[in-house]
Amino acid sequence: MNFKESDPAIRQAVEKGLIAAPEKKAKTPRAKRPPKVTAPALRWTLDITLPLKTVSAANAREHWAARHRRVADERMAVRLGFSGQNVMNPPCFDSVVVKFTRLGGRRLDDDNLRSAMKGVRDAVAEWLQVDDGSDVAVWEYGQEPGGPFGVRIQITAEG
Repeated sequence: MNFKESDPAIRQAVEKGLIAAPEKKAKTPRAKRPPKVTAPALRWTLDITLPLKTVSAANAREHWAARHRRVADERMAVRLGFSGQNVMNPPCFDSVVVKFTRLGGRRLDDDNLRSAMKGVRDAVAEWLQVDDGSDVAVWEYGQEPGGPFGVRIQITAEG
């Protein structure tokens, strides 16, 4: 029969010696788990400078076909820049930070800087295989006016 040890009548009967105390199950020792080992986060960095003159689409008064050709040329230049660095496929990552720096020319305000880099950003997002609106990638912009024209792309991936 199964009796609960906490029942007062059972405790009283055990104390008077009327019944034997129920046997307690011996606890089986648990196997020790190995310690949790975490690998350090992997970090991958790529820095490319392309001789590319970017134009703010917000201020450019150009025909839609001319704009299409310009953006297609920017995207092709970025693809060629990656293949010139012998990086055809991006690494696997959990998060990525991409910084675009516009070199040369005059200083642009934030809106115009982003619109000038839109074609480059689309090409980098396509290469990274992420949506350029996703939370996986953080997009940063900077500029260094004066000097020769170009675009510096710095990619730092972790995970």
